[in-house]
Amino acid sequence: MSNQSNIIKLKDKLTQTTGIEQVDCLLELAMFYMHKDPQLSFQYSEQAITLANIISYDEGLNQATYFKGLSMINSGEYKAALTFLLDAVENVMKSPGDLLRGKVYNGIGNGFNKLGFISTALPYYLKALDIFEQLGYADGISACITNIGIIHFYDKNYEKSLQYHLKAKQIQEKTGDKVKVGNIDNNIGYLYTQLGELEKALDYFNEAMKIESNRVRGLVHNNLAYLYIKIGKPDLALEHGYKGLKIRQELKDQHGILTSYSNIATVYFHIQDYEKALNYRLKSLHLGEKISASFYLNKNYRYLSEIYYKKRDIDNVFYYQQKYIESNEKLYGEEKSKALTEMEIKYETQKKVKETEIYRLKNVELKRTLDQLKKTQAQLIQQEKMASVGVLTAGIAHEINNPVNFISANIAPLQRNIRFFLELINMYENKATPEEIADFKEEIDFDYTKEETFGMINDISEGVTRTKEIIKGLSNFSRNDRNVRQVVNIQQCLESTLSLLKTQIGKDIIISRKFTNIPTIVGLHGKINQVFMNILTNAIQAAENNLGKKEVIISTWADTNFVYISITDNGIGMTEETKSKIYDPFFTTKEVGKGTGLGLSICFNIIEEHHGTIDVESEYGSGATFTISLPINFTEETAIEE
Repeated sequence: MSNQSNIIKLKDKLTQTTGIEQVDCLLELAMFYMHKDPQLSFQYSEQAITLANIISYDEGLNQATYFKGLSMINSGEYKAALTFLLDAVENVMKSPGDLLRGKVYNGIGNGFNKLGFISTALPYYLKALDIFEQLGYADGISACITNIGIIHFYDKNYEKSLQYHLKAKQIQEKTGDKVKVGNIDNNIGYLYTQLGELEKALDYFNEAMKIESNRVRGLVHNNLAYLYIKIGKPDLALEHGYKGLKIRQELKDQHGILTSYSNIATVYFHIQDYEKALNYRLKSLHLGEKISASFYLNKNYRYLSEIYYKKRDIDNVFYYQQKYIESNEKLYGEEKSKALTEMEIKYETQKKVKETEIYRLKNVELKRTLDQLKKTQAQLIQQEKMASVGVLTAGIAHEINNPVNFISANIAPLQRNIRFFLELINMYENKATPEEIADFKEEIDFDYTKEETFGMINDISEGVTRTKEIIKGLSNFSRNDRNVRQVVNIQQCLESTLSLLKTQIGKDIIISRKFTNIPTIVGLHGKINQVFMNILTNAIQAAENNLGKKEVIISTWADTNFVYISITDNGIGMTEETKSKIYDPFFTTKEVGKGTGLGLSICFNIIEEHHGTIDVESEYGSGATFTISLPINFTEETAIEE
């Protein structure tokens, strides 16, 4: 209510003042409508520019110029905004106020960022950050750090992006601006969603939702829609998607409307309502074309080809696939070379020289990185092969430690009891009186000591047996005859692997065995163990994410030529996109640092080496089943039945 009252007073004052006061009123109105109605903000900014020019009010002119460019960005007119700001930056540079210069640099960075030219945006953010840090301007420092974090997000470096956002939040909290903190919380929630830490994501989204700002809530609804898509709750995803769309339409936030359309289309695609998915995807595409949002155009081309594939419209599949390829080449080609000729923006000669040098240095670094990648690729694959045993080392040590401690704890009391028995034997040999023998037996509690001794011997025996079982299981798994074909007992391999995984199997995870009487096969024992280790580990980790019953089912059966092994978990399952990539080298859905993405790729190669097959069945929200077939007689001539 107070904001509305202030605006009424400002509009009244506007008609009653002249000169500098009138320009300042126009600037306040432009600032107020900057996010609420960017087009109205643009009009007030233009009026302020005209009046400031007439009265030679340089400070007001520079401020109005910045507001005009910012309102154009908020309206989705990214190219026009960049052209305007870059043309105006020479005048702003003459301004004695460094703060405004930093804001303009940040605004130019935002324009490039929205258009998808992240490499070009970064230098402007860094220039702005340098100015803001010199001035100690916390709002500006936080904004630049957030924007740099967004660049790392576009580069899919989510961990680094998260670091920048957390740092920005610390700085912004000191300013007391809850709306800006809410914006950062929303971004952090989205990053945790990308990293698979959904509980943390929800915590940050809930914090952001407490902020009384429709702009922040619109962002949160949009990101909650994405989160619920990921966890297979389409009803909630649609609910938040439509709430976010409504708020963004009220705010006339073109970029926000575009992302809401995109998320709603994705939900409909997941629930196989391809007509509605197509409708919203085309809306997102047309709005993206209108505001020149390169990243979203690229994304929409890709998903449109997938929708048309589901609708069996082959002509449009090829059309949008070609548009996606062209967009991909254009987008990343421009990003690397910073050749923005189609935008018709004038660059200073010095900037072009610097950008060319940056490009050259990037190419040198890229070549060096590529050479290093080629040298280390074989080492990475070998490390992944050994990772199964390496990860288990601590668990196996713990498993062995338990029976060893059992043995160790019984040795001292057993030695004491033996001394008692030896002393008693000695008394008999020395012909002690019955009374002396009876007294000694009572002193050592002979009956209890005898019973205790047998119990300790049994405990030690059990500990030795358990240790032998663990060592045997490890020996079976890690045998070094990996390239020698031999008779392999599949069910024994599975049991050995489960024995080694015992410490990873939580108490609430049920392992169900549905084994049938299957023949032994001829194969490479060690490599088959490695396949089971990778797939069972993945299944156990997937089942852990189920909030209810957690279960892994292992089944075996056979026909005339093949044995079959299926491993089923009741985890979250996989999307079609994930299923299509799981055997690709370096593809992983695990958190950063918890998977190289080589495990299933190596499994696929091992099964193929055995002339077998590995298939996956999975629906998002319904777990996954890996089915392996292996020929009973493995020879070079073994053929897979069509």
